[in-house]
Amino acid sequence: MTNPPTADHAGVSQALDALFAPWNRSDAPGLVVGIARGREVVYRRGFGMASLEQACANSPATRMRIGSTTKHFTCLAALLLAGEGKLDIDASIRTYLPELPALEGEPTLRQLMSHTGGYRCYLDVSMLTNGAAILPVGASLDYMARQTAANFAPGAQMIYCNGGYVLISIAIERASGIPIRQFLEQRIFWPMGMADTELAPSDMEILPGAATLHLVSPQGLRRGIFPSEEVIGEGGMISTIDDMLTWLAHLRAPTVVGDAAIWAQMMTPARYTGGGSGAYCLGLMRNAYRGVETVHHAGGVFGGASQMLTVPAHQLDIIMMTNRSDVSPADLTERVLDIILEGELSPAPEHLDEAAGKALVGRYFSPRSRVLYSIRKNEAGFGLGINNSQGRPLPIERTATGELRADPGSMAAITIEGADLASPTPPDSLDFTVAGETHAYRRLAEAPPPISEFTDLIGDYANPDTDSRATITDEDDALFMNLVGRFGRTRYALKPIDQDILLFRRQGMSGNTAMTGSLLVMRQGDAVTTVEMNTPRTRGLRFTRVGSGGLGRKPLASDRQSP
Repeated sequence: MTNPPTADHAGVSQALDALFAPWNRSDAPGLVVGIARGREVVYRRGFGMASLEQACANSPATRMRIGSTTKHFTCLAALLLAGEGKLDIDASIRTYLPELPALEGEPTLRQLMSHTGGYRCYLDVSMLTNGAAILPVGASLDYMARQTAANFAPGAQMIYCNGGYVLISIAIERASGIPIRQFLEQRIFWPMGMADTELAPSDMEILPGAATLHLVSPQGLRRGIFPSEEVIGEGGMISTIDDMLTWLAHLRAPTVVGDAAIWAQMMTPARYTGGGSGAYCLGLMRNAYRGVETVHHAGGVFGGASQMLTVPAHQLDIIMMTNRSDVSPADLTERVLDIILEGELSPAPEHLDEAAGKALVGRYFSPRSRVLYSIRKNEAGFGLGINNSQGRPLPIERTATGELRADPGSMAAITIEGADLASPTPPDSLDFTVAGETHAYRRLAEAPPPISEFTDLIGDYANPDTDSRATITDEDDALFMNLVGRFGRTRYALKPIDQDILLFRRQGMSGNTAMTGSLLVMRQGDAVTTVEMNTPRTRGLRFTRVGSGGLGRKPLASDRQSP
């Protein structure tokens, strides 16, 4: 291990202050940041307001939600029980939750911890059908138990699944005999001296010292409330930068909670049945950033986010938490690494050049994987989007051997083959390889088909897995899908992009509340029988037509108004 060098604290602090200056204001929410080298805290600041209503500023003592950074605490709790013989993380989850369906196989707890279990996620399917309606206690398990299909067979791939961590949390409770909130407190937080840290399942709770969460939308700032009253091991923790810096120092050299065997499991990446492995371990990720290994996990909530990261070789620990939805702690943490480790990092990877990138721009689809990839240009270069994801596309890198790859950071890198980068002519198809599986993806035509070819979608549909109904309508020559779920409703604009493929986007929302994806149309003869929703985290959510519709094309609104 490299000992931390003597830092130019004044120079580093000035550079960090400049980085965070945009949020150092008294009229908007912001963030809190803690940085340590070894056991020495070198930066500890709050920026912006914790509460605009109470005119309270963020400070190092402000408590904030850490979202999915909670996940490795949940994994550690399960492993502590496993060490006592009370839980077997290599047993099927149905050993502890027999009410779950078997589907394409029975995932183990370990597979759920690494997001390779294959189950659909309660949060994704609920937000698709209910919008941001707040789910009552018990609804998350009910959604998981009523699914009749999975994203994939256990171990075959990785798709991030918050619902898997709900199931792990319930298994922990059933094995220990106490709520997971109490288990974490007694077995981890108290022994570590993390007095300001707790599991708080609902944003409706009164949480002393906690910042208000803020959604930044076109309508301005709105209060952020997570759409569930039962956010547990998937993302329910709140903490402070001091508590999290204490935890990060322990994570690098555990002495209080967990033995060497437990932490070795925590740091081991999952392997896929098709070959290879990704960066996701058990609630933690291990990635190289410009030549240095990092251990980290981010978290997102409605109205805030977090990033916890350590660079073991440099004994550098960083925790950053925000209480506004339009700030990315993960991106800012990389800028912090650039500042603190200046001169010790490798050059940034080479991105796809302009000439080669322009020929690849477009959409690519595979009916086998039900994934729609899009290669598009943004301010940082050329990136890869998945199933109409509205987030920042994954940067496409060109390796020293000429291979094209996009690294999601958690799962295995996506490699792209089949393109002649010296040719300005766009390829007819590309081969994308993920987790050892290669599929050919057809390049879609640039000109989308007219809406008139999709009017036979108009009508009513139902999906038993979410107990929801959908109605597709034509409104002024535009197609919309109106969904009514068990607890709420939502509305999507539909945009045709190819024969029997449309994009959908939730209306009136942005950021992590804007559900997006691709809608596939299935026909029997000339009649539409089914429409299938696919998002970055859900595959094959099918809505079957009900009633007598779907027997042919319907006239557009403009046609109906013609004399």
